[in-house]
Amino acid sequence: MRSVIVASALGLAALSAEHALAQEAHTQGDGVIVEVATGFPYETYEQWLESLKSRYAFDETAFRKTYPPEDFARYKREMHVPFDTYEEWIQAVRARYSGSGFSEAAFREKYSPQEFRRYREEVEYVSLKYISDGLRIAGYVLRPKRPAGERFPVIIYNRGGNREFGRIDFEALYGLCDFVSRGYVVVASQYRGCCGSEGEDEFGGADLNDVLILLPLIDSLPYADPSRIGMYGWSRGGMMTYLVLARTDRIAAAVIGAGPTDLSSSLQRRPEADELFSALIPGYAENPEARLRSRSALHWAEALHRETPILLLQGSADRRNDPADVLRMASRLYEMKHPFRLVFFEGGDHGLSQYEEEVQAAVLNWLDRYVRDAS
Repeated sequence: MRSVIVASALGLAALSAEHALAQEAHTQGDGVIVEVATGFPYETYEQWLESLKSRYAFDETAFRKTYPPEDFARYKREMHVPFDTYEEWIQAVRARYSGSGFSEAAFREKYSPQEFRRYREEVEYVSLKYISDGLRIAGYVLRPKRPAGERFPVIIYNRGGNREFGRIDFEALYGLCDFVSRGYVVVASQYRGCCGSEGEDEFGGADLNDVLILLPLIDSLPYADPSRIGMYGWSRGGMMTYLVLARTDRIAAAVIGAGPTDLSSSLQRRPEADELFSALIPGYAENPEARLRSRSALHWAEALHRETPILLLQGSADRRNDPADVLRMASRLYEMKHPFRLVFFEGGDHGLSQYEEEVQAAVLNWLDRYVRDAS
C-alpha cells in the first residue's frame, strides 16, 4: 500500500509505511523532505511486464496530443528536434518504436518473477521530494525490510544522462536492489529539471547541490549509518561524483563508471556536444573553456579528498567517453598517490553491457571492502 507524508528531514522517524502518518512541516529549508510515498510501483510482476509492453508500443494519437503540430517550431528550438517537418518527426518516432525489439522472453530471463517477489519482500521502496536551493527535487530511497533499530551503510547513486534522458525509472532502481540485499540503503536523486523536480538541469552546476544535500538528509534517517557512505555514478553521474569528492570528506569510497574527466577533450571528439553544453550550462557562451574546466576533474584532481578510494571502470570501445581521458585521469591519481583502481575492459562500450556480471561483482566488492565492512 502506498502512502504519502509531509515532514521535515530531522523530524522524520522513518521512511516506511508504518511511520506514514501525515505531519506538518515546520520549515522548508534545504534537506527537508516534503513528500514521501512508499511501496513498489507494481503490485505484481505481470503489471510491470504489461507497463513495459505499452511503453514500447507507439501511440500516435497520444503523441500528437502531447506534442501538437502547431508547436513544432518551438520543439525544434527548445528540444533540438532534428527534423524539418512535424511529419518527418512522427515517422522517425514510429520507426524507432517498431524497431525497439522488446522481447518478453528475454525480459523474463533477465528479470525473473521469483526475483521480483523476493525484492518486494526484502526491499522497502520509497519515492520522495526534498528541498534543495528552495526547489522540490525528486529522489528515492531503497532500504532493507528489517527490524527497527539496525543502521545500514549507504550508497548514493548518481544517475547519468541529462534532463529526461537517463532519468531514474523503476528498471534502474530495480537494478540497485542487489545492494539492498547485501545490507545497504540506496539514496538517489533525479536532479533538478527532471521527472517532477523543479528548476533546470545545469549539468554539474548548481544541480550538484541536489546531491550534496543528500548528506544531511541521510543523517536524519534512523536506519542509515552516516559514518559509512559510498557513492556510485556512471557517465554524467561519474562527473557528479568527482565534483562531490572535491567538496566533502564524507564519502568512504566511490565507484565511477565511464565518467568524463575532460569535457574540452570530449568536445573535440564529439563536436555535437557543443549544442548540449550550450543548452544546459549557464554562462557557457561567454566562457566555454572555464565552464567545461570547472566540470572536468582532470584539471583539479588535487582537490579530490585524498583518503577516498576510487574504482574507475572504463571500456576501450566507449564512443561517448574517451577512454584515453580516463587513462590520463588514472595517471594523475597515480602521481598524487591517491588510492584508486582502474579496470579497463577490452572492447567494452559506454555501459560495459558486455561485462554486466563482472562489473557488478567489481562494484560490490569495492563498496563492501571500503564502506560496508569498514571498521
